[in-house]
Amino acid sequence: MNKVPHDPRLIEMRETAALQGPQGLAERAEALRKHPGAGKLETFGSGELSAPDN
Repeated sequence: MNKVPHDPRLIEMRETAALQGPQGLAERAEALRKHPGAGKLETFGSGELSAPDN
């Protein structure tokens, strides 16, 4: 099972997405992109965010 961040905003988004189905998941993904520090982002000293290269 995936570890879930204990950030209340993310937990709320996850619960909302579960209620809304696939459309909710798309909205959650968009919201995660807009929240600094959400998902697998690395922060550098300047505070800029960078997604890991795949």
